[in-house]
Amino acid sequence: MSLILGFGHYLLAFYVVILSPISWLLRKYVCLLTVRTFIYMVGFGWGGLWVFDLMYNPYFVNGYQLNRMTSIWIFAIAGLSYAVLENKVWVRERMLNEQKTT
Repeated sequence: MSLILGFGHYLLAFYVVILSPISWLLRKYVCLLTVRTFIYMVGFGWGGLWVFDLMYNPYFVNGYQLNRMTSIWIFAIAGLSYAVLENKVWVRERMLNEQKTT
């Protein structure tokens, strides 16, 4: 809860400035859901690697025996969750639009 309250405005800015345009471009140019999901997982996983390298110096990593792959997998799962959630939202919106037109 404190993460959302403390960093919520950063998460919102990240979504509006970075993730929303990327999502729009992927929906427009990549038709297959599996390919979009894979792109999200790879992109978020790379972001996890970047965040890990940014947050932890080698002394801290060695001292606490942290693993970079854990960060990559956690962020990749977040990318998978984002892809599934985005697909459900767009399918629901498409169904509602079809119901309005009939």
